[in-house]
Amino acid sequence: MSGSGGSSLGGSQGPKVTDVSCPADIKPAPAATAKCKASGQEGLAGPVTVTFQDDQGQAYKYKGKLKASGFTQTVSGTAR
Repeated sequence: MSGSGGSSLGGSQGPKVTDVSCPADIKPAPAATAKCKASGQEGLAGPVTVTFQDDQGQAYKYKGKLKASGFTQTVSGTAR
């Protein structure tokens, strides 16, 4: 599963998440969670927890703390 989605950055003005990718062996199922990786603008990158909303891996929510040069950003969002 790999995709992009909008992100909510807790009301701060900052870089956005542009991609969330999970290991190929992850089997999506509604309400299942997985540890995945996210990346975004300005070098933002790090682990996120994904909660699947379908069994195809197309709809999911993600949340985590990502790092970039000089800062850490808490991110969350939904992809459909």
